[in-house]
Amino acid sequence: MGINNVIRYEHEQEGVEPRHHHHPHKQTGATESEIELDKTSSTSMSPSLSSQSSVSVSSESPFQLDRDSNVNDILQANRSAMKRLQETMPAVLEKSGKGQSPHTLWVGCSDSRVNECTTLGCVPGEVFTLRNIANLISYQDFSSMSALQFAIDVLKVKRIIVCGHTDCGGVWAALASKKIGGVLDNWLAPVRQIRAKNLATLKSIEDPFDKCTKLSELNIANSISEIRKHPSFVTASKHSGLEILGFIYDVKTGLLREIEIDNEFEDDELHDVFHLQEETAAGAGH
Repeated sequence: MGINNVIRYEHEQEGVEPRHHHHPHKQTGATESEIELDKTSSTSMSPSLSSQSSVSVSSESPFQLDRDSNVNDILQANRSAMKRLQETMPAVLEKSGKGQSPHTLWVGCSDSRVNECTTLGCVPGEVFTLRNIANLISYQDFSSMSALQFAIDVLKVKRIIVCGHTDCGGVWAALASKKIGGVLDNWLAPVRQIRAKNLATLKSIEDPFDKCTKLSELNIANSISEIRKHPSFVTASKHSGLEILGFIYDVKTGLLREIEIDNEFEDDELHDVFHLQEETAAGAGH
């Protein structure tokens, strides 16, 4: 779907007819159904989250289910998957039945192509997951704040991974100027603010794929910065060595690449936050 995003993005930004891209990562050998999807998508869809069209499932598809799957198909897929798991790693389900003690909190995007357990080669019980559109951390979002607090304070995870990915629909939407409508514009406002703050850097990148990837990296760094301000993280990083890492996932290769994180401003700022939390807790005890 990446090439469709580029075509639609350029069409809107430049006001010209969509043109074909020959990007070095573009795969060849598209099927007739994929070609037809490319034709219809480039003329009828805007470069927003709606651009992440579904992939047609053929008889040779690697997917286990598709849009036509019914309840029986879903139950059968589940039973087959658990049978394989039980045969290969019987201790996993036995351990799951006794509770969870994950080592990692994964903050990722809801994109169907990026799965934390598949990406890390993990099994159920290893990774606690928070996923939303564009892997955002917002203090106005009770869901992400609650997940952070629970993972850190209750589950005592040892690390947090913030993972964005290439060809992110939310990032493409933030790069475009057209409104999506509904709550999505509000949700993606932080990414658009990051774009505005780094406009010169982004404008210097000619290739749309690379531009999208760069904004994804900046967005990951911003989410990490927000997590570092969370009182639970401040305490855990000081007392139990909780670490945080940032990665970007390449949807074409399945590989992770670590991104650089700026740590310069953190020490003094987090020191102040920590003492503010200590004082608040002490005051509540009286």
